[in-house]
Amino acid sequence: MHFSRYFMLLATIPLIFFACGSKKQLTSETTTPLARLQGSWKLAQLEGRSAESLQAVPVIEFDTRIGRLYGSEGCRAIGGTFDARSEWISIGNLETRDEDCNIQGSSAFLNTLRRVNGYRIADNQLVLVRGETELLRFDRVD
Repeated sequence: MHFSRYFMLLATIPLIFFACGSKKQLTSETTTPLARLQGSWKLAQLEGRSAESLQAVPVIEFDTRIGRLYGSEGCRAIGGTFDARSEWISIGNLETRDEDCNIQGSSAFLNTLRRVNGYRIADNQLVLVRGETELLRFDRVD
């Protein structure tokens, strides 16, 4: 009887140590790509051209909990839906407020955003692509 209690005690000690040491720290490698998409992003490049050349720099925000996209193209608020998995993304129902917007680059930004079908995230940058072609590059907004 004492042998079986002693054996059970010895068998549970390693389990306790392994359980206590098994916490994983969340890093870019352990978080899902969709979770990393969450948040606000400021446009850095539009089809290879610096966003600094635009009169107003667009900002977008992804709410991954409900699949909504919000932001500003410079002078108009934008909104829409998105569906994303792994490195694939589809942006739909992209709308703007019905205001005149004569800011250079605003329509090019929206038209390019509508063509996106993939993404990748690295070093706090979001790259939206069509196939292998980079269309838009964003920097994470803190």
